[in-house]
Amino acid sequence: MASDTFSFANIHTVALLSCCSWFMVTLLAHFATSRLWLGYSKLKLKHKLAWCNRIASAAHALVLVSGQIPNLTDPVLNAHPLFGVTGIHFFWGSIMYGYLVYDTLFTLVFYPAVGSLVFLLHHCLGLVCCCFGLYFNKMALFGTAIEVFFEGTTPLLHLMGCLKMMGREGSPSYTVLGRGRISS
Repeated sequence: MASDTFSFANIHTVALLSCCSWFMVTLLAHFATSRLWLGYSKLKLKHKLAWCNRIASAAHALVLVSGQIPNLTDPVLNAHPLFGVTGIHFFWGSIMYGYLVYDTLFTLVFYPAVGSLVFLLHHCLGLVCCCFGLYFNKMALFGTAIEVFFEGTTPLLHLMGCLKMMGREGSPSYTVLGRGRISS
């Protein structure tokens, strides 16, 4: 269905650009980390892959949440929480769609290193829900609220994972991040 202000072509273009940009963030994370942290070169390949994916995932969550928070107070979405849609809702939904495609492909390509069946099922469910919202104009406000709620805690989770890979699982910063995640 899309909308008058955001066509299917726009959804696909933004999703494709989003997907490609998260692969680029993953590569940038690899190059930046290899120059900034000497211990990175000592990590096994599967840990390097997980590290870079965590950085891209945390960046995605920060971008998505900061873009979606204003939609929670959008008068159109609030007036019609199940069927109300706006161009900006479609834009951020397309960003999420592209990220989910990126993360699913990353998990499939590097499955032995970073994947699990539960993780793939999680991604498939996310893709189905995202497509349902984008292609059938359903539950825009509800989907936005779920994205903000779940993605809002993701950066802390990924930072904790990075600290764990650095061998700093019992550090004060790890404890602070863990408490922050529990309280959020």
